[in-house]
Amino acid sequence: MMAYAAAFAAVLVASAHAQDTLGLANGYKNLSTTNFDFDLVQDAQVLSSIRPSGGSFDFSPSKFLQYRAADGQYHVGDINFRYRLSSTSEWINASTASSRQAVEDVPSTEALSAANLAKTLPDSFPLDVTRWWTNIDGDLGLTFTLNNTNDEAVELGSLGLPIEFNSIFYNYEADEALENCSLIDPYIGLGGGYVQVTPTRGTGDALVITPLGDTQFEAWNFLEEPTDGELPYHSQVFEGFYEWQVLTKAHAEQEWADVEPWNEPTSRTLKPGDSWTVGLRLSLVKDGIRGIGDAWFNESSDPFGRSPSVITYDRIAEKQVDQDPRVWIAGLMDEGGSGAWLATLMKQAIQPEPAEIKKLEQFIDETLWGDIQVKDDQTGPTNTSADIYGVRKSAFFYEPSYVADYEYQSDINWGNWWSWNRADSYSLHGRAYNYVHVTAAYWAMYRVARAYPDLVTSHDWEWYLNQAYETVMRCYVQDQSGNYIVGYALVGLMGETVWGELLNDLQRENQTEKVSKLETVMQDRVDYWDTLPAPFGSEQAWDSTGQEGVYYWTRYFGNDALVNKTINSILGYMPTVAHWGWNGNARRYWDNIYGGKLQRIERQIHHYGSGLNALPLLSHFRYNPQDTHLLHVGYGGMNGPLSSIDSGGFAAASFHSWPDTLAWDGYSGDYGPNFVGLALGSAVYLVEDSKLGRVVYGGNIKSNDSTVVVAPRDAVKHCVYIAPLSLYITIDAGAIEEFEYDAGKGTVSLTIASKSSSAPTTAADASAVVVWLEDPSGSQTYTLDGDYTKERGGFKVPLGENSARVTVQSS
Repeated sequence: MMAYAAAFAAVLVASAHAQDTLGLANGYKNLSTTNFDFDLVQDAQVLSSIRPSGGSFDFSPSKFLQYRAADGQYHVGDINFRYRLSSTSEWINASTASSRQAVEDVPSTEALSAANLAKTLPDSFPLDVTRWWTNIDGDLGLTFTLNNTNDEAVELGSLGLPIEFNSIFYNYEADEALENCSLIDPYIGLGGGYVQVTPTRGTGDALVITPLGDTQFEAWNFLEEPTDGELPYHSQVFEGFYEWQVLTKAHAEQEWADVEPWNEPTSRTLKPGDSWTVGLRLSLVKDGIRGIGDAWFNESSDPFGRSPSVITYDRIAEKQVDQDPRVWIAGLMDEGGSGAWLATLMKQAIQPEPAEIKKLEQFIDETLWGDIQVKDDQTGPTNTSADIYGVRKSAFFYEPSYVADYEYQSDINWGNWWSWNRADSYSLHGRAYNYVHVTAAYWAMYRVARAYPDLVTSHDWEWYLNQAYETVMRCYVQDQSGNYIVGYALVGLMGETVWGELLNDLQRENQTEKVSKLETVMQDRVDYWDTLPAPFGSEQAWDSTGQEGVYYWTRYFGNDALVNKTINSILGYMPTVAHWGWNGNARRYWDNIYGGKLQRIERQIHHYGSGLNALPLLSHFRYNPQDTHLLHVGYGGMNGPLSSIDSGGFAAASFHSWPDTLAWDGYSGDYGPNFVGLALGSAVYLVEDSKLGRVVYGGNIKSNDSTVVVAPRDAVKHCVYIAPLSLYITIDAGAIEEFEYDAGKGTVSLTIASKSSSAPTTAADASAVVVWLEDPSGSQTYTLDGDYTKERGGFKVPLGENSARVTVQSS
């Protein structure tokens, strides 16, 4: 190998600059976006270099560009065609790389650079092609607009976009290759496909290429280039490059005629006057190529519209659950199917990570909004366009005649009632519970967009807030007789504390009309509950899920009698016991039938009842800080969801308590609502207990003199409750790393960081936080010492050097 390399180096030097049809001698365009610095060759306007903004690492092989400047050598920005006119049957090849000429600039106020490619395509080519380099929210967009200016139809049988990055190992020592080269890997997944470009060192920023618009990824085709040039193309030190093929019919009829391709080959016909735009988005993954993980379901051929999504996961089998006779488990809905994505989204409201946010934006735009939830008139078999914002019972269904090419597992019994057909799965009126989960998804993204405005790019915070609001209101549509058309809309719903958080945020954003409408709906429910002796009904004969919602709204509207009735009901089935499994464990015993892998009636340990029922108990304690029993039970329940998470990050639906098992269930199942309870209820509590004295729950006391210094150790680090002051402090981002309570002065000083000290390096840093101060007793008002801007009912605190220290005092 070394002898070969030395010999080739001599040839390389001797023949350098043999041909330059790219026009390197005429210079480059130096351009940038928020995420990238990049260069285009001036004449050809193809990509010559792309680097993370402000960085030196180059994903492109710019070092070798002078040896790759000849005709027939491909670059990012080229485009390849096979086409035929309607009057012919033979496919004709055309490429911008075959016989290069300088392209013609197109004036544009919207593009970073634009050019008409007519001069570098054959004279006989029947389409007018314009290439656009654009800034897409800090990422780099590459699009081609194809116009048929011919007088007859043109069928595009193949269309390829070359992908060229520095996977050239020639003349590098091993350490140099690690520092300079990248590896290119495709996921040939049609509309969900992508290419990832990972530095060979395995760390640092990575690059991901995804499709724009209706661009598909049908095939990953090797590009033939001259092998007698300056670089050893298609060799051990230079594998060669590939093209992202959008259309492949012509290749399938010719070179691939004896092979079954990964995806069905297609073509596209442009009639005279037709226009079509294809393109790619180059995105920077600032934390490397690692993503959400094994639960990410990205099968673009899925006929049920579940891709992409965070789907139910089977820890025992170590695989995604894409088929289950209880169709909702594989259908992303009900508690048993929404659990994985619900927990993942709520986690972002606590500790967002850029790579995860990008995937979840994709999930919302491509799966949640349009497949799980109706966004226009492409609804189920009995629905109309009036059903916008309606939520389906399941995306997955069992109806072989409707998806004839889909292979249902033959070892599954599809004969039970829960193997819904398409009509049943697509019903918008079956379960109000599902509307809560969808609302929570939008609300979580609203919180991220509000606190980390540069992190969310698909929509602004107003869009997410409105989506959350409209989802709730769609749940309470009435028929002509004034009856609610969505089943169980009147009962308390698990997780609906998030509806209360939504209402709070609507108030903070001064959206008074929406506040009024939402309050009217919730007041009607409270009025109805007030007529019932036990207003805690559900789908079951007895349940422990309705109390959370009943408590929230009866507390909100001041119905003290119903508040107390609800709290007493919870304390009846949620004990405090000196055992991690039973302390704060709300009684549940049937949900493994509907959401677990091991199906049996059995006392479940820390199912979602624990996290959700903790919310009313902890809230009621803040109104009654002398009743520490509420705190003992509620704090145990609130931490129950943490026990479900194993060392690999998998969260089980519940723990099997029977002594012949004593193990976590294999399915992630309906864990999501449990995490909602953790996300909304986690806090540090400093109390003066009549028996135990001063006690801190969820934090370590560092100093316990007249001034108490506490280091929070709860999972969220967003909330602190100081019982002697009846003061509840909440922040919307970052983390409370320390607080100091001065009993003599009646003040609390907070050290707020841009993210938790225990957060991974990939977590986002907040540049500012909003601090909300509340006295549940209503006897005192609090403010921050200093000059802080009022924002959304709180105080905006900039985090200058990634932290700030503020003091809360009575006003």
